Amino acid sequence: MTKDMEQVYTGTKYINYPQGYTVDNSIVVAIGAKVNGENKQYGYGSITETGTALNRGIIEKGITLTNSNLLLYCRYDGLNLGGIASETKKETIIFKIILMKLPELIEGKDYVLGDVNQDGQITQNDLTLVQSYIQGTQALTDIQLKAADVNKDGKIDSGDTFKLSQYVNGIIDSF
Repeated sequence: MTKDMEQVYTGTKYINYPQGYTVDNSIVVAIGAKVNGENKQYGYGSITETGTALNRGIIEKGITLTNSNLLLYCRYDGLNLGGIASETKKETIIFKIILMKLPELIEGKDYVLGDVNQDGQITQNDLTLVQSYIQGTQALTDIQLKAADVNKDGKIDSGDTFKLSQYVNGIIDSF
């Protein structure tokens, strides 16, 4: 005879941010949780999730980003699943968290308009980088994108390559 037993563990845990991550420069992409010792995959989902079949027993899980650390919380409800009754005990919940660092704001960062490769000179190499970017064969960093927008219209296009070409060929001497 099996007896339906319910074990509920509500817990919170503070953990430090990984090096270089803060409340201001990161977001949580996903959070997964499982009960320690269970041979199951982590159930991933939204930041706060309720009643998923993937988690089998982890009724709620979530994360809050605070100024000084990450606050993890969960409620574990070990119900009689599949006819197997569990003993009442405190469970250890294992979390996996996927954080993403937000792009840095580049206001105040040093760059020279037209010096896309940041070598201190505006040359054919800078023009080639911008042309490759427009063709989709070259990626540029945020700072490089700011430097490449020589006509200051907020986009990188043939207008920028035209002005860069004029500068490189000595037709104009400023942007």
